[in-house]
Amino acid sequence: ESVRLLNVAVSRARRHVVLIGNMEFLRAKAPKNGYLQRLLDLFYRNGRELDAGGLVPHPNTEDLSHLLTSPLPHRIEQESDILFVHEGTFYSAFSQDLLQARESVILLSPFATPRGTGRWVEIFRQLLARGVKVHVVTRPPGDSGAASKEEVAELVAALRRLGVVVDLRARMHEKIACIDGRILWHGSLNILSHRDTHESMLRVVSPSACERLLDYLSTPGVGPLGTGRPENPPCPKCRRPMVWSLGRYGIFYTCEASRCSGKLDVRGARQLKRNLKPPGNG
Repeated sequence: ESVRLLNVAVSRARRHVVLIGNMEFLRAKAPKNGYLQRLLDLFYRNGRELDAGGLVPHPNTEDLSHLLTSPLPHRIEQESDILFVHEGTFYSAFSQDLLQARESVILLSPFATPRGTGRWVEIFRQLLARGVKVHVVTRPPGDSGAASKEEVAELVAALRRLGVVVDLRARMHEKIACIDGRILWHGSLNILSHRDTHESMLRVVSPSACERLLDYLSTPGVGPLGTGRPENPPCPKCRRPMVWSLGRYGIFYTCEASRCSGKLDVRGARQLKRNLKPPGNG
């Protein structure tokens, strides 16, 4: 199958073919005398080497300002100004907003995949190094159709190791981002899992809209989101994070650990939050 796809890709070219990859790694690992090895040899004999670093700067650098070179379409900064984008123009605009964050990034994406989340990891890393609080709310492993239970669990663990605050909410479906409490993104695109679907997103510069929406999304007496600490309380039994759920009798929490029976209703969560509040914070 791989050989067929490579053959189709190369044979469709009319004027030129650009091969992008780690050539040293490919030549060392590709099967000897295999199709890929012969294809690489063909490029080495007849092609011209290009410096990928000069064409597309690698994002794993201290300075990601090169992503700002393409101006945001119809740049807006005034209160209540609105910009609509689709999946083709979202990434450039949203990347610029992320890179200019100074205080906090709150991101709600019901589905998360390694590929979809990976596109933002280096930006998250830089924001966290600058002291920007990054808070992600997504569905728990097993409640996400975008990736396997194991993939989501490892992805959540990796984000937490990075320093991202991750809260899990069962059956959530909001696709929202709030940056510095003033820029609101709201629409249909799953920021942590989008791949190839047609979507639309609305960008509003409005501190009041951010405040009202975050107040609406936060659990009364337990939140708010974006403080740099998880909104969900720790499990009263094992102290591990818990999953937010909504049942017949209201909001309740269950332990993320499948073998733990820890459970709290929202009143118990409020009391636990008050008991855990650091001295001097009111």
